[in-house]
Amino acid sequence: KQTLKYYKNNKLALKTSVVTGKNNATPRGSFKVVSKARKINLIGEDYVSFVYYWIAFKGRAYGIHDATWRSSFGGQIYKKNGSHGCVNIPYKKAQKLYSMITVGTPVYIY
Repeated sequence: KQTLKYYKNNKLALKTSVVTGKNNATPRGSFKVVSKARKINLIGEDYVSFVYYWIAFKGRAYGIHDATWRSSFGGQIYKKNGSHGCVNIPYKKAQKLYSMITVGTPVYIY
């Protein structure tokens, strides 16, 4: 459904549309936030992308982050213009999520 939902104390605290990976599939399963960082470059084999908010949930390779290069999120975008496996969210939502989430928070991707 290309949607991220963050619950705090069993109440929905944040909801946003996302873009995930298709060709570079976003891993499915149960994870935990392993680290957070601000203002970093994500470096892959064929890209360097600056992000303001990075929330890693599977090693250093997969995380939730802002994607200021995108003008829209959600729907079927991931099928033709997906991420490299991360969960892309709008800048303002990333800013808010980053301030609320802590290392160790469960992350479920299905």
